[in-house]
Amino acid sequence: MSRTRRASLAAAFLLSVAVAWAPLVHGPGYEHALVLGIVLPTLVAIAGARSVLAGVDARGLLVTYAEVMGAVLAGAVTPWLRFGACAPLEDVAYECSTLGLGVALALLWGVHAAHLWSDRKALVLAAAVPLTSLAVSVAIFFATPTVHAFDAFGGYFSGPLYDTVLRLEGPFAAHRALVAGACLVSLLAASSLVPVALREAAAWGVLVSMAAIAPLGLRFGTWVTDVRLEELLPQHAEENDCIVHASGTLPPEVVRRLARDAAEQRRAIEALMGVDFPGLIDVFVFRDGAEKARLVGAADTLVAKPWRAEVYVQGTSYPHPVLGHELAHVIAGALAKGPLRVPGRFGGLVASPGLVEGMAVAAAPHEDVLTERAWAAAMLKRGILPRAEGLFDLSFLGGNAGRGYTVAGAFVTFVRERFGGEVVRQWYGGGELTRLTQSSWVALDDGFRAWVGEVPVRAQEERVAMARFGAPGLAARVCPHVVDGALAEADVCARERRAQAARTNLERARMLDPRSPAVRLFAASIEEPNDRLLAYRTLAGDEGLGALGRDEAATREADLLWNAGQGGEAARRYEEILERSVDDGRRRALEFKRAFASDASTPEIVRAWLTPAVRRDEPEPDPYRFAIALERWRGPAEPAVRSAFRAQQAFLRDACIEGAEAASGLDLGGLPTAIARAIVRGRLACACLAGDDAQVDVARAAVASELYASTPGLRRALEAFASRCIAQNRRRQEKSP
Repeated sequence: MSRTRRASLAAAFLLSVAVAWAPLVHGPGYEHALVLGIVLPTLVAIAGARSVLAGVDARGLLVTYAEVMGAVLAGAVTPWLRFGACAPLEDVAYECSTLGLGVALALLWGVHAAHLWSDRKALVLAAAVPLTSLAVSVAIFFATPTVHAFDAFGGYFSGPLYDTVLRLEGPFAAHRALVAGACLVSLLAASSLVPVALREAAAWGVLVSMAAIAPLGLRFGTWVTDVRLEELLPQHAEENDCIVHASGTLPPEVVRRLARDAAEQRRAIEALMGVDFPGLIDVFVFRDGAEKARLVGAADTLVAKPWRAEVYVQGTSYPHPVLGHELAHVIAGALAKGPLRVPGRFGGLVASPGLVEGMAVAAAPHEDVLTERAWAAAMLKRGILPRAEGLFDLSFLGGNAGRGYTVAGAFVTFVRERFGGEVVRQWYGGGELTRLTQSSWVALDDGFRAWVGEVPVRAQEERVAMARFGAPGLAARVCPHVVDGALAEADVCARERRAQAARTNLERARMLDPRSPAVRLFAASIEEPNDRLLAYRTLAGDEGLGALGRDEAATREADLLWNAGQGGEAARRYEEILERSVDDGRRRALEFKRAFASDASTPEIVRAWLTPAVRRDEPEPDPYRFAIALERWRGPAEPAVRSAFRAQQAFLRDACIEGAEAASGLDLGGLPTAIARAIVRGRLACACLAGDDAQVDVARAAVASELYASTPGLRRALEAFASRCIAQNRRRQEKSP
């Protein structure tokens, strides 16, 4: 072996090692293949052309491929010596099906490049094709609604970092088949079956076969054009320069409501940011995550493309819980310079994810019990509040996502309140914050900590903050793709009553991450019925599970007691959990359960509806039968809570008239607080849709009352919703003849 050859293989090995030991990678698999797929095929194509020019025969090229892939895989598995392997066979198979195919195609193309030109121009041509292919794939990502990306040489990019479950069927399998076909064509064209006189023509044929992969991918769903996506999402509604494109399975009135919601939120965000966004914003609404994954990718993450003025979401709640956040990304893009319309170095090409997300959180806060400032105060008291400067570099991506988003949003709000909106706008537009504020990062951080420290927080809020924001981030997790994928598959199997398959997938996840709360809770859920109570009771007392995990285990233990006929004991357990709970949705469910567990007249289907997590062995309750049971339910205990439950369920189904009738005459002061807040929210949403400003004002008065004193985040969100609603109704009235 020549010195040059040894040096090249050593370089491939060291490059593979460097990538494999990076955070989140830790061996062969998705991230490793993705990073190397950007670099290695081009180098291999050059090496292939050089080898042919040097007179290396087909056997020598086969040896070259084996040596390169051997060096890459040997370097990739070195982290296993320290961290262990996630799924060794599957990870190596994935690496071979993506990077391996890309390297093979590149090597074969290098051979054909040398057949087209017999001098150093062949090296340029060999490198040009993989680089052009990558450029086309990047262009497709930026010029179309597609969120994932496929490349013949570079492999597969799944989209958002937080979508940890890789979907390797459908478009992925089709694309790999196309690449394998191109490899076969290239191999046959380079073989002795093709006469020497026809090799130049064969090389052009190979180039055509590779060029056809991207257009054919459109047919197999690897990418989608604007026109095609609008055909697949055939319903359209427009309001205030927001166009909603929605799945054909959604009711037309829901599509119109989404357009109204987008219009309301756009105006509010523009006013808060001090930005007048030019032009239309397209909102693509999918039926569910599966439809979104099939059409554009990113099943579990809602995303925006600011440079295209587009957002991609699923869900139809009113107001939509995340639509405003994604619209804020697009609207803030009017402030940013560069082609991607995001802040960061080199015109946003190296983005500042903390500033991108912080701006969106500050402009369109999530509907949460506490404000971002209050959560930051709880983190400060628990000693887990990160330093401000570290939020605005790429390390943001590896940390706890909830903590990063929340603190970044609080910090942007702090800067806006302390230094003014113009400073925030200039900062997002590329200005240096320390220069704009005439303050060092140390001074800014000190001021931020003093600002959040002014907010009082309760002990239970600190406890929840530690559980939500103190957990390790994605980069610190063990084999997240394999663990989350195995859990998702186990859940599907359990719902389909394939118990053995569910346990097999669970064991796979548990072997890799035995301390994961999600893994441990799922394991308890598929225990034999007689063993589940003890399993949940054990988890409820396990400090290693985390506060929220222990509360979930205790809730499921109480659910089992209720289903076993021990309603009184279950109600007592629900009361204990309520005392330490903060989340309003959890509190509301516990309040309903507490009331109904001690009521012997509670229909069995209502109990099943409220305790689905512990009834995996039974069919899901039929919604129609559930609605009938609710209507017929009469009993001596808690009539107000029963009426509130009927109202809340009606509001969730968008049945405003039914909800209003059930809630009529209810005394909010006589209801448990979280249930009362659910009624207020339902009334507000329905009044807004009906254009009834008087009822909106009634609901807003309830939001301003003592009922929301302990939930300032909810108060802020609903006050903003009511203001948007009244403003929109007035604009409609002004336009009507």
